This record gives sequence, structure tokens and C-alpha cells, in this order.
Amino acid sequence: MGNMKTYASFSDYLNDQDPKNRAVIGALRRFVKRVEPKLKESVKWGNGCWIGSNGPVAYVYSATEYVQFGFFTDHS
Repeated sequence: MGNMKTYASFSDYLNDQDPKNRAVIGALRRFVKRVEPKLKESVKWGNGCWIGSNGPVAYVYSATEYVQFGFFTDHS
């Protein structure tokens, strides 16, 4: 398995993506900020994440042909 890229910030992660994916991720970023403005942006496991008071809430994964947006579930 290859080394995972690391980023100092969500903006650094975003700027490293393909321009087509950057547009989609930017739209998702604005959506999350609008519906849950208290979530903190982060990068975890090489992907963009939004973190709430109890941990990761949502993520964005960028591949060559697509962008995946998903949610973490609480298994407690």
C-alpha cells in the first residue's frame, strides 16, 4: 500500500485536487458550511473531513473520475 498524502489544512487538500474535482469539493464545502456552520474542517486519512464535537461527521474523497461524499455513523 502506498503512502497517504498529508495536508496541513482542508484548503491545501482542496488545492491539490484535479480542477474538475476541486469545483465539486468546493460546492460541497459551501453546502456543509451553510447547513452546519459549527463543523470544523480537517484532513483525516488523506481526505477532507468535517469534525463535530463528538468526532468526524462527514468526509470527501477525491478520485480520478469521481468525488465521494459520505457520513460517519456513531456506533456507540
